[in-house]
Amino acid sequence: MLIVAYVAAGIFARLGRPFVRSVVFGSLALGGPIVLLNGLAFPGARDILVPLGPLAITREGFAFGLPIAGRLVATLAAVTCFVLSTRPDDLMEALIERGASPRIAFALLVGLQAIPRLRRQAGRVVDGAQTRGLETSGSLRARAAALGPIVGTLVVGALLDVRDRTLALESRGFSSGARRTAYRTLESHARDVLATRVASALLVLLVVVAVLRVARVVPG
Repeated sequence: MLIVAYVAAGIFARLGRPFVRSVVFGSLALGGPIVLLNGLAFPGARDILVPLGPLAITREGFAFGLPIAGRLVATLAAVTCFVLSTRPDDLMEALIERGASPRIAFALLVGLQAIPRLRRQAGRVVDGAQTRGLETSGSLRARAAALGPIVGTLVVGALLDVRDRTLALESRGFSSGARRTAYRTLESHARDVLATRVASALLVLLVVVAVLRVARVVPG
């Protein structure tokens, strides 16, 4: 049910092919191995669904692995929908407007932007390494030898980037405590407020149901 809700939200938000592609490939990469491994190697399983020579996919393993894979897919769909529909800088400004610490909001902003920035930086590092004669393709040994310098450069570059951005913000009085002004004002439409309230109510409901299941008040 959660998967359907998150996918429907992504479609109605017109997130397009990036959302569908991320959910489909992410589901195959995360959920597929979990279902397959549990179906093939679930201990004590006896009800065989698909015989595969010395191995077999069992009903018990399939029933155990499918809910776990479903939770991962639902989480992936929710995260993808959030990342593609929310600008990190808008999120930071909204959190600060509602009383959140600027430092916490900035840490969240850096975390959301880390993966795209690292991906772009990794492309530049690999291209630079290749122009300097570092072998990044070919045999597994050659690729493993090139992994260390590339990862080290990425880590150092990421740390320097965070330092430079922090110094730039501090030089502009980011954490001074004075009244801040933004270069643009975030507008909240009625549908945004309604969607936020509905999502908050559903989140509270899910937490309550999860607690009741842990306490065995309701079957789970």
